[in-house]
Amino acid sequence: MLWYDSRDWPVARVAPKTAIPGVPKPLPAEYVTLLRNGISGQVIMPGDPDYDQARHVSNPLFNNFPSAIIMCETNDDVALCLQVARDSKFPTVARSGGHSTAGFSSITDGIIININRMNSVTIADDRKSVLVGVGCNFGALNAALEPDNLHMPGGACPDVCVGGYMQGGGYGFTARIFGLNCDQAIEAEIMLTDGSVKWVSPDNDKDLFRALLGGTGSNFGVLLQVRFKLQQSAVFAGFSIRWDMSTDDGQRDASKALNWLQCNFIKDGAAKKLGYQMIWVFEGPEGQPRKPYLLMRGMHHGTSVEMMDLLAPVLDLDGAQLEYMFAPMQYSGLNKILLTTPFEVPQFPPNVTSPPPENKLSRIISRVLEPSEWLQLIHLFLQTPNDFTTIAMEIYGGAIGDVDFDKTVFVHRYAYCDTFCDVFWQSEEERPKAEAFIAKWRETIEQFWDGGVYQNYPELGDKKYAEHYWGPEIYEFLCGIKEKYDPDHVLRFPQGVGIKKYPG
Repeated sequence: MLWYDSRDWPVARVAPKTAIPGVPKPLPAEYVTLLRNGISGQVIMPGDPDYDQARHVSNPLFNNFPSAIIMCETNDDVALCLQVARDSKFPTVARSGGHSTAGFSSITDGIIININRMNSVTIADDRKSVLVGVGCNFGALNAALEPDNLHMPGGACPDVCVGGYMQGGGYGFTARIFGLNCDQAIEAEIMLTDGSVKWVSPDNDKDLFRALLGGTGSNFGVLLQVRFKLQQSAVFAGFSIRWDMSTDDGQRDASKALNWLQCNFIKDGAAKKLGYQMIWVFEGPEGQPRKPYLLMRGMHHGTSVEMMDLLAPVLDLDGAQLEYMFAPMQYSGLNKILLTTPFEVPQFPPNVTSPPPENKLSRIISRVLEPSEWLQLIHLFLQTPNDFTTIAMEIYGGAIGDVDFDKTVFVHRYAYCDTFCDVFWQSEEERPKAEAFIAKWRETIEQFWDGGVYQNYPELGDKKYAEHYWGPEIYEFLCGIKEKYDPDHVLRFPQGVGIKKYPG
């Protein structure tokens, strides 16, 4: 489990070495003393033994050098961090899991409020909801819920934490069945930058609550806990269907299948209990050339027989092969199978012992693409400079589209899918070709793109991020929330809300 779960790398989260170590702007001594004397957690400063490991995020592409990293364990710890941030005027970000695809959960010359240790899980007595500390990752959360056969839609990667994931929307295999992760939120506890704590919900500070549901983290305050509604079953059947794209006929079959799924399946009410993704990969046994495949992998909230009845018209499509199916089992086990069986997604060589740098590009698709248009993208995919490149289509429809527009600030829910391109490189010599490929993908998919980007997949350097994540109306709303609750921009990062009015 490499891409699937970064904790399983033999050498976890090791960033590339820098020729000249970064020297961050020093936090004045009086603030360092205040933190060291007042924090019940851990204060990590440049030069401390844990600093180099603590500054790293999941993607080694990002190599920031923060002025201070505070491992908070209590609300008082967070409050003291915010006091130091206000008084020192150092830019500050909150971090739960460190999975921001643009590296925004880290910062050079600023303060990181790390809330990873604030990770409690409390199931309500009636089993209808769970209160989760936002530093809790989905591996731990599922482990707490599944003994009671309870489920809350979450991420495919078990070391992603609740906080940033929920605030960006939150897509996973069961999102089509139950809705996005942010759609499960009932109420949230947030510490504002003045140190005050609010419980927000649709009935209490509803505009701030709405802004948290897709407005991304480190914008309005430090999220502490979220209460989520629970589904009373954590058991799902699973399947994998594949199309071999190594031949001209196979490529045409795959392009026709993608068009058919858009026209006949994604928004079909009969398939609402089916959550799935389309994944374009290269895979095969070690020591043999890897072949390109289009995979359809997913879960069904029901029996295996019901699942296969729903999938029958898909399996009738030219080139479709049932790779495997699984009888109903608990979510976390099935989630692992879908991303690692029979091969890792992507399938790195066995000699790769630390996570390679990665670049990701998200594009929302809201119109039906003709087979010829899908074929154009497939042909480009086959030109990738290495066989780690992965294209993933996170399929919307189902319960995702059942939520009213004004309940959250996730504006993409009525689209067909988010399609993202993920490229990797193992050395600096390989990097130019990988980045040239993703640039070509950007140029090619432009003609099919609706202008939206899934805000949980931010891209460093995106000057039109406000337009891509939210659009002008929602961004104006978010700027109003920012001005009300963090008028001094204590929390700020390159794509923060309110950096300037409608950037780009």
